[in-house]
Amino acid sequence: MSEAIFRARLQAIIDWADLALLNRDVFDKHGARNLDGPVFDAARDALNAPRAEVPEIESGRFEQWSLEDFAGQCRMQSREMLDPEYAQFMGELAKRLRGVADRTIDTSFLADFASWNVATFGPGERTAGTIAHIRKELLEIEADPTDPKEWIDVLLLAVNGLIRIGKSPAEIIDGIRSKHAVNQARTWPDWRSHPDTPIEHVRSEVHP
Repeated sequence: MSEAIFRARLQAIIDWADLALLNRDVFDKHGARNLDGPVFDAARDALNAPRAEVPEIESGRFEQWSLEDFAGQCRMQSREMLDPEYAQFMGELAKRLRGVADRTIDTSFLADFASWNVATFGPGERTAGTIAHIRKELLEIEADPTDPKEWIDVLLLAVNGLIRIGKSPAEIIDGIRSKHAVNQARTWPDWRSHPDTPIEHVRSEVHP
């Protein structure tokens, strides 16, 4: 059992004992007396004693980890821990992180997409080809606007364009978040006055 788990469980016992001693009329008086004494005093002193300073862990290497990396580390910890409850917790955490990773478009996913994209379609900006491909996909969306695959094709072509002008995976994600924040801050006309026509923000505002 790790020290943190041991201290948490010991603290829970002491808290219950203190509650019993403060409410002797509610708790069995004989039992309350048994919750006091040198053993409990020593436990209280141990919990209140200053803990040795733990050196700060350099976390720089973890900043580069993907969700899959963290999930793998949790799986390893679940096999190595002797405390069964902690091992079960780490195993469940690994499973949930893996599930999140499977549904997350992060820098790791975009880096993999970029490598495959360039290896498959060649280097360079290929701007004219990308634009022509987007136009083709838009025609397919017009033919069947309920087909999600056609919308996703446009999304992937847009990411392809960003990669080919030199944007890194982190810059692509930051750019999407930044643009969304800008749009949220803008003033927009009433959508009811634009039935199925483009809705643009109020142009008197100054925004990127």
